[in-house]
Amino acid sequence: MNYALSTRQPELVSTIELVNDANPLYIQMGNAALRRSTSHNLSFTAMTYKKFRPLYNFSISYSSTHNALATERIYNTLTGGYTVRPVNVDGNWCVNGNLSLDRQFGKQKRFSWGNNASWSYNHNVDMANVLGTTVNDLSTICNLYLREQLTLSYSDNGWNVGTKVRCGYSRLTGRRRDFSNISAWDYSYGLDARIPLPWKFTLSTDFTVFGRRGYAELSLNTNDLIWNMRIERSILNGNITFAFDGFDMLHNLSKVTRIVNAQGRTESYTNVLPSYFMGHVIYRFNKQPKIRSNERK
Repeated sequence: MNYALSTRQPELVSTIELVNDANPLYIQMGNAALRRSTSHNLSFTAMTYKKFRPLYNFSISYSSTHNALATERIYNTLTGGYTVRPVNVDGNWCVNGNLSLDRQFGKQKRFSWGNNASWSYNHNVDMANVLGTTVNDLSTICNLYLREQLTLSYSDNGWNVGTKVRCGYSRLTGRRRDFSNISAWDYSYGLDARIPLPWKFTLSTDFTVFGRRGYAELSLNTNDLIWNMRIERSILNGNITFAFDGFDMLHNLSKVTRIVNAQGRTESYTNVLPSYFMGHVIYRFNKQPKIRSNERK
């Protein structure tokens, strides 16, 4: 069991009653009544081991923040600008839990299965402008998230074949009159394998389907099939490895990431190569240190 206490002091400039109107459309004000925020974090973990292999792992945690720092905004209908001021808000807390199980079965323990269940509940409070109003008000959003993941695999003589299924459920509710409640699902399922080939080659591949359903925005309800593959060959007792990777060979991975959290939706655009092929040459060099004569004695 662990407990941690942390505090966060507001910036000194924010605690001075000054008005910065250099930008008339974004006027910044200070707040002398601003207080430091205090966070409490409590966690409990229990697990068992058998032959250095965990059989189950259970954890639960709770965290809360008193006097959290937020920004109050007032909209000016005449100029179209905002006046902002730092304030303290209360009511931010969350609870998280996790339970994982791991078992091997069969005569020679070649089969293994795993189960991981987790849940979280976030009570998020912030300042927000309700549609049609000019003054900020407290916005309380509650987010319940449940997740279940199952895995099954088989290993024998260098062969390894496995399957995985994951399902998550999100329920977002808000007390603002302009907030639309969301009940959404995100899931994934797929296969992965490691197969020995002739001439000491090894093939590793995985197929995974990622999907989301239940969002009002159609661009969030997607199905993406991702296929990755690697072929490798080791020589000189494994000291040199040649490998060739194929990542996202079906070109379904997007550089746009959309996340729905307690206060809104975030879209991130990343400049990456989502699909590529790459070759590797890996060299491992190990040298034991020399033993001195006095160390031998």
